[in-house]
Amino acid sequence: MGLNREQQAWLLGLSARSLQRAGAGNGPELTQDQLTRLSLVVGIYKALHILYDDAAADGWLRRANRRHPFAGQTPLEYMSRGGIPAMYEVRRLLDADRSGMFSVTPEARKAASSFETVVDL
Repeated sequence: MGLNREQQAWLLGLSARSLQRAGAGNGPELTQDQLTRLSLVVGIYKALHILYDDAAADGWLRRANRRHPFAGQTPLEYMSRGGIPAMYEVRRLLDADRSGMFSVTPEARKAASSFETVVDL
């Protein structure tokens, strides 16, 4: 998702050093909180890559978004301020998009990849 190590570690509830060790195969045993975070991050990643091309999906978390509940924040800022409940909300929003709840067309998905700011749909 194009995040730096500190951002990745925060989303997973780990220290940057623990994340680095995990990448080398020596990670700590994860707590229930960390497993929940990992599940949410994987689900968000998967949903973004189903909804958008790779470039748009990878930049989505860092683009300002006027859609509810972001109110102009980036999704990453929103999740950073709101913790696990906000991560659940982002996951539910993306799952709703995947289900066609908002009827996003393939043309709209392609056009969204060039937006500086994601607009309300």
